[in-house]
Amino acid sequence: MEKKIEELIHRLKQSRSLSEIKDACACSGGDTEVIHQLTEVLGSDEMSTRWKAAVALTDMGSPAVDDLIQCLSDRKSCVRSSAAWVLGNIGDNRAVQFLLRNMEDPSADVRKETAEALGKLRVRTPNILMRNGTPLA
Repeated sequence: MEKKIEELIHRLKQSRSLSEIKDACACSGGDTEVIHQLTEVLGSDEMSTRWKAAVALTDMGSPAVDDLIQCLSDRKSCVRSSAAWVLGNIGDNRAVQFLLRNMEDPSADVRKETAEALGKLRVRTPNILMRNGTPLA
């Protein structure tokens, strides 16, 4: 698995467009395998590589949500903030309860991305952040 992730990181570094990012992901296996690899890449030390992985995960949509939810509790703040950003862009309501937990994250970047993700989800589904008919935010 580590060798495949290294290869994917190398391909992502070379990618300059969304179509090239998609091509790099397509060479890494089926959707499930690619999702696992891309969530690993969210921990890359290179910001541009993390961004490309986040864009690719956003493009994968709902099938990536479960793995991204797991990323919200990663030890690295860059992984948590990237996962929140992607979840907000995907717009799947399954992420709401997990994102709400990250509003208490020690990292300001994670809290910011989480708040923006929750805002995007609320815009798409206005009643999603309500409990017993009362808005949570």
